[in-house]
Amino acid sequence: MTPAGRSSRWDPFGSVEMLASLWSGRPMSTAIGTSFEAGYRTLFETIRNRILGRPVTIRLERGALRMTVTEFQAPMELRSLSVGQLGEVQIAAEDIHWNGYTLQRAHAVLHNVHLRPTAPPVMVAAPVEVSVELTPEVVDELFTRFVPRVTGQLSADGSATLHWAAHPGVVSVEAIPHIDGSTLWLRPRAIIVRERRWALPRRVPPYPIRLPKLPNGLKLELTPRGDGFHVIGTLPEWNVEVPRGRLEKLLDQLDAAGRQPVLTWWGR
Repeated sequence: MTPAGRSSRWDPFGSVEMLASLWSGRPMSTAIGTSFEAGYRTLFETIRNRILGRPVTIRLERGALRMTVTEFQAPMELRSLSVGQLGEVQIAAEDIHWNGYTLQRAHAVLHNVHLRPTAPPVMVAAPVEVSVELTPEVVDELFTRFVPRVTGQLSADGSATLHWAAHPGVVSVEAIPHIDGSTLWLRPRAIIVRERRWALPRRVPPYPIRLPKLPNGLKLELTPRGDGFHVIGTLPEWNVEVPRGRLEKLLDQLDAAGRQPVLTWWGR
């Protein structure tokens, strides 16, 4: 999956002037639109070839995200590209590390990706869906970080068995987890003492666990899957300004042949 044949300098349009006109956002005739379609396609393929199969680091406001990109694709339809519409963009990554957390795989779908011809131009995706699998090891780590006195074990039916860390074999609580906004709620359904289990009434209040601060508008959905969880995060809209200088800087960062690219996060 490692790209081959990287040039020392990115210039698919033959000149900086072509890049500037591509990003100007001026109205286009059909003939010019076709050439712009070729420009967008070349730009997308250039980024794809630079990033696919490579470990990359993205600097975020809080820490750094390290991962290996395994999928980066879009339909690249002629009529849509000629007016700045990329459509649905799919990105997948593996071996993901962020702020002490490790995820095996994540998949993102950016819907309705398009370029707003403003000054500077703005790339928009609405909505954005990101899905990840939380393994038992990741769940245990989350419990340790946010509820240090409790250890957790997931069951195939989607429940969690919580143990007091100091006395794991004495008293346990069965709970049903669900996410509401930026809070993970654990609703107790039974208490276990040694090997005896007592069901709890539904009126027992749930226990809240505050999650890390999420971007505005991000919604999470939690679904049990085997002994882990499938988490889907949906952002109503993501946008980023893409002036020519910023685009050139991104391509220069991706042109780091022989070393891991370090990118800057610009989205909001």
